[in-house]
Parts: sequence; C-alpha cells; structure tokens
Amino acid sequence: MSLGYELHAVESLNASGYDAILLISHNGSLDETIPQQLRDVVKEAAALDAHLEEEISVIKINLPAKRLIYSPTGPINSEYHDVRSFGEAARKGIIRAVKAGVKSPLLVLGKYSAFPQAQLVSLLGVMEGLYMNLQLREDCPSKFPKVRSVGVLGSVPSISRLLTVASALESGRLVARDIGAADPERMTPKKAEDYLREAFPGGGNVKMEVISDESTMKAEYPLFAAVNRAASVIDRHKGRIVYLTYEGSNVTDTLLIVGKGVTFDSGGADVKVGGNMIGMSKDKCGAASVAGFMKLKELAPKLVNPHLFTVATLTGHAFRTVGPGYTIILDNGPARMKSFSFHLQKSGELTGDMFEVSTIRREDYEAYKGKVEGEDVLQAEHLPFAQSKRGHQGPAAFLVLASGLDKHALGTEIPLKFTHVDVAASSGIFGAEIATGAPIIGFATHFLNLKDKDF
Repeated sequence: MSLGYELHAVESLNASGYDAILLISHNGSLDETIPQQLRDVVKEAAALDAHLEEEISVIKINLPAKRLIYSPTGPINSEYHDVRSFGEAARKGIIRAVKAGVKSPLLVLGKYSAFPQAQLVSLLGVMEGLYMNLQLREDCPSKFPKVRSVGVLGSVPSISRLLTVASALESGRLVARDIGAADPERMTPKKAEDYLREAFPGGGNVKMEVISDESTMKAEYPLFAAVNRAASVIDRHKGRIVYLTYEGSNVTDTLLIVGKGVTFDSGGADVKVGGNMIGMSKDKCGAASVAGFMKLKELAPKLVNPHLFTVATLTGHAFRTVGPGYTIILDNGPARMKSFSFHLQKSGELTGDMFEVSTIRREDYEAYKGKVEGEDVLQAEHLPFAQSKRGHQGPAAFLVLASGLDKHALGTEIPLKFTHVDVAASSGIFGAEIATGAPIIGFATHFLNLKDKDF
C-alpha cells in the first residue's frame, strides 16, 4: 500500500535526475515565490501565447530537466474562487506530464497569500493525479507507478515537513480509494477485512477487531444482522463489523466515527431499477474514508470530550442539493451549540475539502417518528430519499432516533455531540473520476492541527 514512488526535497533547479519541471502557479511571470529564472521563461512564453495563463504548456528550458510544464490555476477571483484551483491545476499538470513521458518530475509550487495551504493542496493534487486504482495495480503491475520519483523545490527543512504531512494524508486517501472504488467482487466484506489487516497490521498502534459471527450480530447488532441476511448465504459476501481503535496521549477529545460500508447496494428487497444500480459498489465510501482517516494516527495527538460521527454515501438527495464535490454536514443540538459544522467547514476550505452545512429541523424528526401504536421509528419512507422533500436531513434525524441519540440531546442529563456526514456527493462520480477519500483531508485539517501550519 505504498505510493510506489519516492518523494524528495530539492534545493536547486539544477539538480540532476529530473526529466521535467512542473510549475504550479496562479501567475508564473508575477509570482515572486517562484525562482526568477522560471518567471522569465514564463514571461517570454506569455509574449507569444495570449492563453498561456489558462492552459497547460510544455516549454523548452535551459536546465538539466530540459523542459518546463507550466500548469496555471487560471485567473483567481477572490469573491468565489478557493484553494481547489491549485489542487486542480496540479492534478491536470501531472497527468499532462505523465502523458509527455515524464518519469521524474521536479515540482515548483507557487504560493498565494489568500490560500495559506496552497502548496500542500498542490502537492496533494499531484498525488491524486498519480494514483492508480487497486485493480489496475494488481492486474497490470508493470504500469505502476506512473513515475519513479517526485522532487519538490524548496529549503530542505520546510519542504521535508510538507512531504511528511502530504505523504501521511495521501496514505489515508489511498486506503479510502482502494476500498471505496473497488468493484463488489474485488472488495467483498471478506476481502475488505483482508485489506484492512494489511493496512493495520498487528502490533501497530491502531487496534483492529472484527465481528463476523452471525449469532453475535443477531444478539448485539440486530439491525446489521437484518441487513446481512440476504448477503450471508454466500460466504465471501457475509458482513463484517470492524473496529479500529487508536489511543495516543494528551487527550482533549474523543472521536467516535461510524462509517457505512455497503459493498454493493442493490436496494435490498426493493431492488433498484432504472439504471440506479450504477455506482452502487461505492456505497462503502463512508467506511472507506473512516479507515483512511485512521491511517493518519502518526499525525494525531491523543484525543475525552466525546463527539460521535456517522459517515456515509447515504442519499442521492445530497447530490441533488449541493452538487458534486461537496460533503453535507448536519449537527444535533449539542454539536450545533458549539457551531461545530461551521468550524469544520472553515477548516475544509483551507485545504480544498469542501463542506456544506445543513440543519436537522423539527419536521425531520416528526417525519420519522413511529406512526402506529408500538412503532418507535418509521420503518420506511414512501419515496426514495433522492425524491423526498428533505431527503438528506430526514435520514440524519432517523439516525438520531434509531440509535437513541435523542436521549442525549440538549437539556438531557448526558448530552452527546453528534454530526452526520453525507459523502454521497463528494465521494467521486462513478465512471468519471476516482474515489476522492472525502472527508479525510477536511477531518485531518480540523482535528490534526493542519489548519495552524504554514507549508
């Protein structure tokens, strides 16, 4: 589960061993954070190409690397652009470099005052572009990795810290993408367990426990057992409950994160029709992201002060509400009193992992309360969530009611903070893009102190 390529801090443009320089900048001729030699080259090229700052260019350069691949962000309007412009430019730039036959790029990452984490986001964008999905890596090992090594220009101490953080973040996204994007047969519950055992080997500081015994599930996890009934007739499709536990030092918070991991969502007894099966192998991206986040424990301080999260590719309504690339977050009363979702949203904006805040309202709780005598919670809606009026807020209220979290609301003896995270719209469009690993980067920025670091 390694990246496959080496990362190096490089202090000079004249360093040998690199076959291209990849420049990421908002304006290569004016960006004073990049070397003057490169600024002059870009300025000269701009005199010949009026669209230089809008498209990727390959330019001959008098340096050992011989060629400059310039991938600009394009014009940035401070009213509505965000740091994702850098990540997108970096991803497109490395993809172009690979197409050009580059095997050892030297990255030059420009800065931008409005986006203090632009360099980190750019490097993560490069790593995203170099990712190769699990099944292709296994079936065509000669194609992996796409490059041999990646250098990043800058002073060794500061760049080394950047590389360490980016590598750790990418290791988490790697786990999330591998699990989340693999097809239903490659990542059955049993194979997901095997993958996780490799990712979190015994003796490490993340403890892994697996519950697969059906009698235990029926006794202790009856709702899970009910969902597992149809799948359990085939051994490799039998469900698993996986606990990953990390305990560090200097405890200030405890995060309890539950990820939904349906390896293939057929709709259960009410089988999905009308092409809606497409992409349902990604209904495990919530659990995949939780596993990926746990991979970052070397960045983490020990986390009392409990906060419960559910992370799931839960509703098509989320996609219809905010569109692709955005995670919806909803707080219960105790979490909302701390304005948690808004703080998380701000953290995510720093590193380009975007959240939109929604609210669980009284109508959502009323909609899912039991309607007949003896029924505590409504068993099923008449419409799919994607077609319901409050199709992502209502399910969040259902989770509160079904789990008993309503007994830990504001004004109760033991209030418990809870935040529901719907990644249906941010986990990646099936067949069009790789699994994103959202919200790993946003969670890491918020909980692992990345928002206070200058890279």
